[in-house]
Amino acid sequence: MKDSFLWALYRQKKSSVIIYIGLFLLPSLLDILSFFDEKYAFPFWYTNPQSTVGRMIENSSFWWMILFNLIPFFLLLFIHQRFLIRMLIIWACLSGGYYVLNSWFIADYANSTISTIILTLILIRSENSKLLRSFTQPST
Repeated sequence: MKDSFLWALYRQKKSSVIIYIGLFLLPSLLDILSFFDEKYAFPFWYTNPQSTVGRMIENSSFWWMILFNLIPFFLLLFIHQRFLIRMLIIWACLSGGYYVLNSWFIADYANSTISTIILTLILIRSENSKLLRSFTQPST
């Protein structure tokens, strides 16, 4: 964890860490909030059962999809910076392939996470290269 992207970013810009955590956790948190709305009928939130998220909630693999959507956050938290971009590209390719295959059968995969990761991949790549250039070994 001490060589991860979030740890290196925390050492240099503490406020940016909160933005990245929020960016990568927001789709999963919204899916979980929609799940609890479906089960407990919140008065301030309505999930249409015919929407993509509504069909995803009814799917038996809903929690597996939530865990799959959390993989990029765990990559930011645990993977060494040198391997981060490669791992995120692999995840984006896997989720893109799953999305294409799944859209022919039942469109129940919310594309918010994959679009978030793909759109921020360039930002993470540039930030990661800056962090790697300015990396200093912590004193022990």
